[in-house]
Parts: sequence; C-alpha cells; structure tokens
Amino acid sequence: LQYNFLPSTFFSLQKNRPLKNLLKTAREIVDESLPIRCLEAVFLGVYLTQKVENVERFPLSFKSTCNGRSYRHIVLVLRYQSSFGAIGLSRKDSLMDKTLTFSSLLELIDCYAVSFQGAGHPLVSIKVGLYFSKDSASNLVPYWRFLSLPLPNAKAKAGGKQRQGSAGHRRGSNHRKRSIDTNHHVIDFETEDAVLKTSSNNSGG
Repeated sequence: LQYNFLPSTFFSLQKNRPLKNLLKTAREIVDESLPIRCLEAVFLGVYLTQKVENVERFPLSFKSTCNGRSYRHIVLVLRYQSSFGAIGLSRKDSLMDKTLTFSSLLELIDCYAVSFQGAGHPLVSIKVGLYFSKDSASNLVPYWRFLSLPLPNAKAKAGGKQRQGSAGHRRGSNHRKRSIDTNHHVIDFETEDAVLKTSSNNSGG
C-alpha cells in the first residue's frame, strides 16, 4: 500500500465507532489496495495483528506545528513482553514504523520526538490511548486519546542518534511519572520505564 497524497480519502476516517466497524474498514483497505494515510494504517495494523498472540496494541497520537499550521499524526504502538515498537505510515520515513526493540514506551516516544524535530515539526502534544480489544466482534469504541503525555526534550537530543540520550532524560523525568487505573487497564509511567498493561483487577468502579 502507498501513501495517499490526494486531497480526498478513499475510506472512512471516522475512528469513534465500534471496533468491529474499524476492522471492516481495514478489510476494505486490503481488498481494494488503494492509497491510505496514517489513520487508515492504524486501522490496518489493528486488523493484521488482531490474532497475534501476546502482542498488545494501542494508539499514539501526535500534534505538531510547522510554519504556523498544526498537523496531526498517529501510529499503532506494539508491545511484546518488555519490548515496544510501532506500525505507521507517513510522508516521512522517520515517522513510520519503529522496530520492536525499544525497552520502554518513553524511549519509543523520544525517538519519534527527535524525528519530528528533524522534520521541522516540533511537537505540541502527545496522547496515548488504551489497548485495542482482541474481540473482533466488539461493539466497544476504542479509547483513542486517554492520556496526555508531557513533551520530551527532543531538541536537546536532535544532535545525537535517535536511540541515544534516554539515560539523561530519565534522570530528569520524575514529572512524567503517572499511573491511572480504569476498569480493565492500568497505564503506569515510571521514572525509568513506561508500561501500558492489562490490569488483573477486572472489577468495576
């Protein structure tokens, strides 16, 4: 599949609908093989990983600015055991897929932040959603933007390699520590790690 540079899209971009409807759109993307953009790529990524065991998926959204205009981008984060990566599509190669080799979510976000900075699109907001269900018949609407994250200092890291500098970031990252418990999910952002995990407590409240 190729990136859609046209002013119009070929598929529904309505994301606030039941998961089963998003998967239906993803199947249409596979069948028709027309150009897509970042949001459709997330739909497709969810569809292609729906039956992959032990891999959790959740959305990561970015808002950046360039020449006074705002731009939005989204990728699908993959978590396998203690490793993180992402599936994405963009005009810029550096804002697309990330290999499943990052040791924390914060490290993955830092890598994207450096890429945005290098593309001349400094970030103004980052938001993370909750896990996508593995129930393909689910009528639940996914949480796309559940939590706003503090912006990493990408500018200070732009001169080095994208994967470097995380230790210095962690030393000053106490302000990024946060934990939120929901009915079925816990987002746990520790000083030296960031993990999105399924809670063992399934009780309501």
